[in-house]
Order: sequence, then structure tokens, then C-alpha cells
Amino acid sequence: MESLSEVPARINTLKDLMNELDESYRRYLSLLPTAKRYEQDLDEHLKLSLEISEIEGMIDAEWQKYEEILSRYQDEEHYELIKTKKELDEILRTLDEHIRAIERGMEKVMSEKEELEDVIDRASEVERSLNSRKRFLEFVSFVRETLKRASSMVVERVVREVSQEANEIFCETLGTYSQRLIWSSEPESIYDVFVEEGGELRSFKQLSGGEQITASISLRLALLKLLADTDFVFLDEPTVNLDSMRRENLSTQIMNVKGFRQIFVITHDDSFSDKYDNVIYIEKSDGVSRVVR
Repeated sequence: MESLSEVPARINTLKDLMNELDESYRRYLSLLPTAKRYEQDLDEHLKLSLEISEIEGMIDAEWQKYEEILSRYQDEEHYELIKTKKELDEILRTLDEHIRAIERGMEKVMSEKEELEDVIDRASEVERSLNSRKRFLEFVSFVRETLKRASSMVVERVVREVSQEANEIFCETLGTYSQRLIWSSEPESIYDVFVEEGGELRSFKQLSGGEQITASISLRLALLKLLADTDFVFLDEPTVNLDSMRRENLSTQIMNVKGFRQIFVITHDDSFSDKYDNVIYIEKSDGVSRVVR
């Protein structure tokens, strides 16, 4: 009993000690997870330290390169390069201006080229018209020389019949009988062509281009019909310089011409397309003419 008498006092002492250590124990418990991560954090620290050391080594190496480059840097050479660059930029700007000027010149040349092509086309049309008139005049000259060798009576009758037939074709083509085509048999103007309208007589040279073509075709058809010993005829561009109405009338009148087995018309005019029995279309490609249909 005597030995147990001290127990209460020791218990109280231990309780006091526990109370003193309680806060430290709770702190220990709160820091225990941190303590468990220490080794992990320590390994991470070592790893980062190694990476830092490698980066510092790379920085030192780059710094040495920088100092080496800096030691070779020359202010004068740098400024000379800047000056050269400015000169090259100025040359490049000048070249750009020249290129734009050349492009503008090319546009002007192309425009002039198109205008020249239009002029060439019109000149070709005029040339075809002149060739047609030239062929007619050559034909008339041939007929004139032939008829001069015939007697005056035969000449007068033939000219009168041809003139009447030509006048009929001429009026039908124009779509009016207010004008009259005359192929003269008078000695002072024999075989000359005139057109009478309202009592006024106009010579062939005084006629318009369309009237000249119409008169030429009319006289040619009349001569072929009454005098030529042939049953076919070729007409090359018979509607050149005629307006749309006269082209239509002439194409119809040609269809009404009797006495020929075949009439061949060479033309760019579509007025004949829906009238003739056979139409052959020819196109020119790369300098070669081909039948397309």
C-alpha cells in the first residue's frame, strides 16, 4: 500500500506531461504527410538542380559564342552593309517602276494591235469589193470588145435585151421599181451603165457602193443568162457592201434566175443559208481551210 501511494502523484505528473506534449503531438501529426513527401521533394530538387546546371552550362556556351561574335563585329562593315542594302532597295524600286512602265506600254501596244487588226479586216473587205468590181469590169471589157465586132443592129438588140433583163433583176433586188438600170447602146457611151431615177440619169461612177454591186451582179446575171453558152454560174461575194434588205432581195432574186442548172455562191453572208439546196461551210484554222459540215 505504501508503494502504491505514489501512483496518483505519478499519474498526475504524466497527465501534466501529456498535456504539455499534446500540442507538439498534433503538430507532429499535421507535419507527418509533409515529412513523407520529403524524399520525393528531395529527388525532385536534385533533378531540377541537374537541369539548372545543364542550362547554366548552355548559357555559358552561348555567352561565349556571343562574345566571340561580338569580338568579330565591325561597325564600319555593318554601316557599309546598311548602305549597300539601301542602294539595292533603290535599284529594286527603279526596276519596279520600269516594269510597270513596260506593262503599260504592252497594254497600249495590245490595244493598238487590236485596232490594226480591225483596220486589216476592213481593208480585206474593201479589197474583196475592189476585186469583185475589177472582175466585173474585166468581164464587161471582154464583152465590149466582143460586141464591137458584131453588127450595130445585133449589138443594139442584144444590149437592149440584156439591159431589160438586168433592169428586172436590179429592181427586184432593190425592192423598188422607182429606179431603172440602163446598159447603154448609144455610140458615145456604148456599154456604159446608168441608173435613171425621177428623170435624173446617174453614171456608174456616181452610184453608191451598194448600187454599184447590185448593178454589176444584175448585169452579169443578165449577160450569162442571155449570151453565155453554159448551164452553171459562179458568184463570188455577190452581196458585198449591200445593206440587209438588199442582201435578202439579191439572194432571193438569184434563186429566181432561170436558165442555169446550177448556181454556185461563195460568200460570208448568211442570207443564202436557208434558201439554197446545198450549203457547204468552210472554216480556216492555223492557215488551213477545212470543210466543217
